[in-house]
Amino acid sequence: MNKKLLIILTFSVFKIGFSQTPISLETAYEKALNNNLNVKSGQLRINYQDKIKNSYAVMDPLNISGEIGQMNSAYVDNGISVNQTLRLPSFYKSQKQVLLEEWKNAALTLDVQKWQLKREIALIYNSLNYYDEKQKLLKQAQDIYSEYYKKSELRLKAGESNILEKTTAENYRSQAEIQTQSLLRDRDVALYQFNYLINDGEIYTNQKEDFYNMNFIFD
Repeated sequence: MNKKLLIILTFSVFKIGFSQTPISLETAYEKALNNNLNVKSGQLRINYQDKIKNSYAVMDPLNISGEIGQMNSAYVDNGISVNQTLRLPSFYKSQKQVLLEEWKNAALTLDVQKWQLKREIALIYNSLNYYDEKQKLLKQAQDIYSEYYKKSELRLKAGESNILEKTTAENYRSQAEIQTQSLLRDRDVALYQFNYLINDGEIYTNQKEDFYNMNFIFD
């Protein structure tokens, strides 16, 4: 069983008994950005880097140790030592720059993840609108070919045409039906991917919009 067929079967079973809620593209963006695991992970990384970026100024701890006993003579001696590592200012400056760059990198990575997620959502949303429009055209074609088939069948019975006309009409009608079924399968895959990206446990679908007028300029 190939991956595409598995996705279709999985989503077909999953959506039985559940209504599909139409949502706008902007609402899909908001839900996906709130629920996407990669985005959440990226935000946690930024929070972590934000907390540690000022840790460059933390000095090494003061170490205190004590000794008691016969060390260098027959007498009992007591000894206490105190030490602390002091670093040059250039070390702290360098450490500050490293932590700052790591914070910037985390922020940039999150921005890229958000952009990629919005792009995927937009492309799939556009595909769903495309499938809806194409389905309308195929429905019109099916109606035309079905009517053509009925008329050719009547003409054949009346002796006004031959079997070739009826066969041609039947082939046209069958091709339109096959294309419709293929389109519906592709739409199911796109709908599954759309809801996978939104990831909030509900089933959403696109609002009926003109896909040619969609805005693909991302903030």
